[in-house]
Amino acid sequence: AGLVTLKRLGIAIEKVIHIEIDPVCTHVFRHNHDCTYNTDLQDDGITYIYDAYPRFEDIEANVPAFVETYGPIDIIIGGPPCQDYTPVNAFREGVQGHQGKYLPNFGKFIQNVQRRQRQAEEENQDNDEDDDDEEDEDEVTTNPLFFLAENVEIKKLDDIEVIQESFGYPGFLVDAQDFSPCRRKRHFFCNFPVSSVSTDDKIFPSSCLEEGWSMPTDCFDSNHDLDDNDGVNEENWRKANTFMASLSRKDDIPRMLRVRAIMNDKGKTRYEEGTFTVEEREKMLGFPKGYVIDAMETLHKELREVLFVVSKDQIQTEDYTKFSNKYEAFSGGNFRFKVKGYDIEILIGEPQESKKAVSYFDKEGYAKHVLGNTFSIPVVEHLLSPLTAVFKEKNYDGFDYDYEWQNEP
Repeated sequence: AGLVTLKRLGIAIEKVIHIEIDPVCTHVFRHNHDCTYNTDLQDDGITYIYDAYPRFEDIEANVPAFVETYGPIDIIIGGPPCQDYTPVNAFREGVQGHQGKYLPNFGKFIQNVQRRQRQAEEENQDNDEDDDDEEDEDEVTTNPLFFLAENVEIKKLDDIEVIQESFGYPGFLVDAQDFSPCRRKRHFFCNFPVSSVSTDDKIFPSSCLEEGWSMPTDCFDSNHDLDDNDGVNEENWRKANTFMASLSRKDDIPRMLRVRAIMNDKGKTRYEEGTFTVEEREKMLGFPKGYVIDAMETLHKELREVLFVVSKDQIQTEDYTKFSNKYEAFSGGNFRFKVKGYDIEILIGEPQESKKAVSYFDKEGYAKHVLGNTFSIPVVEHLLSPLTAVFKEKNYDGFDYDYEWQNEP
């Protein structure tokens, strides 16, 4: 989502260093950006680096070497795990938790990178002065490092104090419902000025739903006034709820409910219930059409071609090596199979980062899982927009699209 936003803003990018433990997320990223991975893409001129630091701990422990090899770094964008902050987790432990520690550690990492880059620039300046004692020190400028970090709303004050200290800047809340058809209240931390938020209550999910489907609130009588109902604003109430990532919450009803009216032979109307599709969630979050689901289609096609030529025992016991180099990250992967009609469906296990049981997702389920963990593009675009005054411009084909609700009459 960070790179989608930077491309939409037209910020010229030379290199992206990618740190992600989930091979499915990396696949979605590469499928949409990397022409060496997806040959149907045009070359965007960006160098992509994936394997230098497989985990956050790898780069966290090697900041000097990281800066020396890849610096100076201009922008760092990240969304550390939220499990220890989200109110839906009854066992959350905040900054003390196994997942919760990543957010303050991310802030410390950014400060370490800033510190190391300043040191490197000072050393270069000293070397230059040795060569030319008459150099004007005012001509030497420090390369700025901008950052943006995101997480769920953090409600415990002690946690907020620790996190803000780690970043060196106060956090602030932004809700995606002010920019898009869906709610997504999130805490952000950054070190550059942010423009004020202009609430837009007139953006509704109807522009993003399949034909015939609507929000349950749209089924009320047009004369029904929610503004008088305990101060609830009807227009905000018509927004889609926050998309969740967990197996049990990604499609929970009534939170993810959509409906459509069906008239029977007797002229009576009944309502069919359903949950938001992957494509509808992509649109409401501001992604290009098919950004996640098309990548999942491609991945599952490759997995089927490979996995269905061996036995289940082989898959579970061998370090499987028959994947093409393109999908080698899934070798030895955690798979299950489910009979669906006359077909067999592949379920992919999420990366196991704690002692909790691994969740397995089908193709659409994993797509919803990915979208439940992502940023709202319109929000991040608003927050990062001041950086367009700092960096060179570049046009990226396919990323100058309008949001779905912008095309609504």
